[in-house]
Amino acid sequence: MPNLTSAYRLFLGHEKYEKGVNPLKLKRQNRCFILILVSLIFFVCSVGTALGDGAYRVMILPFKIHSEKDLSFLNNGIMEMLSSRLAEKEGVIVIKQNEIRPLIQGKDGLDEDAAIALGAKIQADYVLTGSLTVFGESVGMDGSFISVRQNAPVVTFHESGKSRGEVIDYTARFAEKIKAEGFSQGAISRQAPATRKVQPEKAIPELPVKTPIPAKVPDTPQPAVAAVSDKPLSKSEAVSHTSWKSRRFNTKIRGISLGDVDGNGSKDVVFVSTKNVHVYQHVSAKLVKLAETKGKSYAQILGVDVADINGNGKAEIFVTSLEKKKHLNSYVLEWNGSGLTRIADKQKWYYRVMNVPGSGMRLMGQKRGLVGESSSYDVEKKSGLFLPGIYELRWINGQYESAGRKVLPQGINVYGLTCGDLFNNGRESLIALKENGQIRVMAQSGEMIWESSETYGGSLTYLEFPAQDSTSGMDHFYLPQRVHVADLDKDGKNEMIIVKNTGFTRRVLSRFRDFSSGRVECLVWNDDGLRQKWQTNEISGYISDYAIGDLDNDGQDELVFSLVEKAESLLKKKKSLIMTWGVK
Repeated sequence: MPNLTSAYRLFLGHEKYEKGVNPLKLKRQNRCFILILVSLIFFVCSVGTALGDGAYRVMILPFKIHSEKDLSFLNNGIMEMLSSRLAEKEGVIVIKQNEIRPLIQGKDGLDEDAAIALGAKIQADYVLTGSLTVFGESVGMDGSFISVRQNAPVVTFHESGKSRGEVIDYTARFAEKIKAEGFSQGAISRQAPATRKVQPEKAIPELPVKTPIPAKVPDTPQPAVAAVSDKPLSKSEAVSHTSWKSRRFNTKIRGISLGDVDGNGSKDVVFVSTKNVHVYQHVSAKLVKLAETKGKSYAQILGVDVADINGNGKAEIFVTSLEKKKHLNSYVLEWNGSGLTRIADKQKWYYRVMNVPGSGMRLMGQKRGLVGESSSYDVEKKSGLFLPGIYELRWINGQYESAGRKVLPQGINVYGLTCGDLFNNGRESLIALKENGQIRVMAQSGEMIWESSETYGGSLTYLEFPAQDSTSGMDHFYLPQRVHVADLDKDGKNEMIIVKNTGFTRRVLSRFRDFSSGRVECLVWNDDGLRQKWQTNEISGYISDYAIGDLDNDGQDELVFSLVEKAESLLKKKKSLIMTWGVK
């Protein structure tokens, strides 16, 4: 462990003193550092450990530190403070670090599943994990208090600010939140978790407009009162599969989609970075470039979808794009025989192509809120990012026009939404991935049927909106990942295909995110909810998007996903590749 002087220099940037830093600023930093040390000593020395028969064991894992500098010395202080504060709670035993260290030696961080498995191995009832992110003077802390029995977090935490001295305050708040919310609400319980019942949301009536989504509410095996499942999904079955991966691209892929762009009868893969659109063909197990377009310097691509909506035999490329981070100016590209040309520009839509049973590929769109030209922002709060209702867009008289509107429950938008025969009873339901990562299954009316307690998805693509605290700048709304309903393994039953990225940061409105690995899961409906049927291998990196289709043109659909590799350092540019995974 570094001595206090070197630790001080690492955390507060003491090396600036030799370069002529203002002595008054240095004094303020001195006082901040002294307060941190005094706080740590006070909290560690002022409490004892509560012991007794039937006590619940809590395992605290080292926090993941994201910083350009080595701030690992902070881990000891954070863990000691959390240990002492939680040990104040009667009936709680915090497992000593000398029992934990041999089990995690040589492991560079644990994802949620690995932490739960380790907790079970060491006979812990709860596992506490977290991360600390430091960029310049800004600092963010994220944490989870996970029930080993329930296989899911029971308390989550996120705080961020502009001063490094807030680390101690955040640690104290996290500990108090666990004590106040986790314990008092029965988070600590050796009883099997009961299924929570919630009242169904008020049904949203269908508008008298033709819509591609069937209006008939499906018969389902669910009771009249919808259930939020606390039951963890069962582990996957072994499944034989094939896999392939492309060469690495020197860009961070944001979105991916499949379609016959040039009209030759074979699927092409289209992927986008922040500015550019790329089209490649799968030839002799390699990706060969067909076309590429470069975007404007002030534009930001959010996602891409591909489908032949105008019916001319060539799939259009629908690019959702923001200009200057606030003006929605999407556009549509089409192959002209030698390259890509824009056939629609300055479109005020968020695009998403949905595979509607019995109707095929349909283009859906959603509007963005506006507050006028005099405002500094085009939206004043999060609810303005998406206006209520989604529309089917059709090619009419040489342009894309709305042909039907459907209202969705609050918190659901065109991203992460699909429909399909999930119950395998011949009728369609709506399935959405909420902004917090929970899966929601709904009737066509919008009434909730089932909702998961486990979270999925995980995206690094976000929209900005003004923070409620005007001094805090902009908050982030992360776009949900796609959800597919398909019979990928050809067993005659539809399943849900969904991405699950894992990392060390919380999902909702966090300004700092980092995913260390990801996988794709196949979920199937049984009598009381979704269970896991199979999953791909856990892959190091971040799965940014995925599609289902026959990329290699062998007559069999496969998973096709974009993987952003972990950068070796914060300053090194990330690389991406395309991977496929097919069920034999």
